[in-house]
Amino acid sequence: MSLLSDLIAELSSLIERSRESSARVTGAGNQLEQVFTAVKESTTGSNSAAAADGLGHLRHALQKIDEAHGLLSAGAERFQEYISVLRGGSGPGAVVAPRARPPLGTGAARSESKVRGPARTTILPPTPGRHRLTRIGRKSLAKGENTVILPHVDVEGDLEAIRTGRAPFDAATGRYAVNGRTWAVKGNGRAFPVSGPGLVELTRPQFKALMSLNDAQEPIGVWPKNYLRDQNISAADWDRAAEVYRYHPRHNQGGP
Repeated sequence: MSLLSDLIAELSSLIERSRESSARVTGAGNQLEQVFTAVKESTTGSNSAAAADGLGHLRHALQKIDEAHGLLSAGAERFQEYISVLRGGSGPGAVVAPRARPPLGTGAARSESKVRGPARTTILPPTPGRHRLTRIGRKSLAKGENTVILPHVDVEGDLEAIRTGRAPFDAATGRYAVNGRTWAVKGNGRAFPVSGPGLVELTRPQFKALMSLNDAQEPIGVWPKNYLRDQNISAADWDRAAEVYRYHPRHNQGGP
C-alpha cells in the first residue's frame, strides 16, 4: 500500500472517530439540557446566590457544548475535503498539497470564492441565552432590539447555508438571507437572527416579560408574581411575551 493510501486510510479513520465523538457530544448536550431544566425548576423562587451561580455555569457549559459540536463537525468536513484533494493527485503515491483554507470555524468547510461578508472566515452559533427560547432566563441580557428563535427553526441548516456560500449576502445591510430568514454575523463570527419565519422580534419590555415567564415556568395563562409590577412593562408587553412563551417545548405547542 502506498504512502498516499496509508494517509487517506488514517484520515478516514480519524473522520469516523470525530463523527462518533460529535454524536456523543450531542448526547451529552441533551442530557445536560435536561439537568439544567430540572435544576432550574427545583430552584425556582430560591434567592440562593450559589444556586444562581450554578445555573449560570450550567448555561455556560451548554454554550461550550454547542461550540464543541460545531468544531468537531468542521474538522471532519475539512479532513474530508483534504482527502478529496489527495485523491486528485497524479501518479502513484503522489501527495498534493492542500489549498489554503480560511481559519476553522464551527461548521462545514466553506469555499473562499463563494462565501462573502463576515462569515467568510468563521461563524459561531447564536448566543443561547440571548436568542434561544428554551435558554432565555433570569440572567439573559435584554436590549433595545431582541430576536427570539422558536424551537422549530433549523438554525444549523441556516448557518450551514451561510457557511457554504448558499445564502445571498447583502453588502449594503451586512445581512444573509436563507429560508426566508435574515441573519447577521458579528466581527467575532457570532451569528445572530434578525427577522423572518420562526424569528420573533421583541422590544426590551417584551423580552423582560418573556424572561420572567421562562423563569416562573407557570402553565400558559398563569402570570408570574411580578406581573404588572414593573411600570416599564405594560399589559400589552406581557401579552406579546405570552404569545412567544406558548411555543416553549414544555407546553408541547410545536411550531406556529
